[in-house]
Amino acid sequence: MVSRPILRLVIGTLLAAAPAAATTASVQIQGLTGGFLAGCTVNGCGGGFQGMKNGTVDQSGNLVDGASTLFYCVDFENDVYIPSPVYTANLTPIFNGSDLSNTVYGRADSAWAPGDPSLPVVFTNTSFSDSSGSFTPSSALQRYQMAAWLISQYDAPGADKTAIQDGIWSALEVSPPVGDSGPAFPAIKGKTKTDMNLLLSEAANYVSGPNSVAKQDFFDQFKIVTQVGPIYLNGPNQIQEFIIINPEPSTLAVLTGGILGLLLWRKRRAAAA
Repeated sequence: MVSRPILRLVIGTLLAAAPAAATTASVQIQGLTGGFLAGCTVNGCGGGFQGMKNGTVDQSGNLVDGASTLFYCVDFENDVYIPSPVYTANLTPIFNGSDLSNTVYGRADSAWAPGDPSLPVVFTNTSFSDSSGSFTPSSALQRYQMAAWLISQYDAPGADKTAIQDGIWSALEVSPPVGDSGPAFPAIKGKTKTDMNLLLSEAANYVSGPNSVAKQDFFDQFKIVTQVGPIYLNGPNQIQEFIIINPEPSTLAVLTGGILGLLLWRKRRAAAA
């Protein structure tokens, strides 16, 4: 009989050898009662949108009878209307060996907006401090993995949601090509900056540390949710990219707040003086 650790090692080796492809799902970001955390309020920025994946579309154009899911924003350049239209999304895993060609930031080249040439994706923050001094992500996958670790911290007692969200955006922030412009990234200072840098350092430590079955099990919980193409870094009608936790921990479900009506969440806070 093959032992469980050996079996898991064999499975992990096979997964690493063959890139994991995305699956597709019907998705709607709903923001219904009991389900809106994300955005910038007097309590800070960050958290999860209440949404649904799969299910069927009712006469009002809403998704029903699907899986209720929290969607965590990882995309600073694009926006979302709440409730969003029902759209088709690619769900891309983030464990080692995953194929990120259907994601916003995981492609080697991308157009900034429609009509622009396809150019290499340039991340604004090249490296992050960690226990060894500095960690330079070797791929967009490691940046998404840092974002996933940061998302897991929303459930921590006394979590600084603004620092977590700013850290997620910092891990995946990209620079526009010459001649293009993007939204102004928020000025981060004071305690929020201190907390964000500490969180980014811990995320870098986790991602750059020794690989293990437990770490891959952790990353296997997360999937990137990206509107089916064409996709751009700053598309005018593109729904922002999210990460979901699947299965969703019950402890995260109790975090939801409430808001009703049509709402456009713009992540872009004006830079503080």
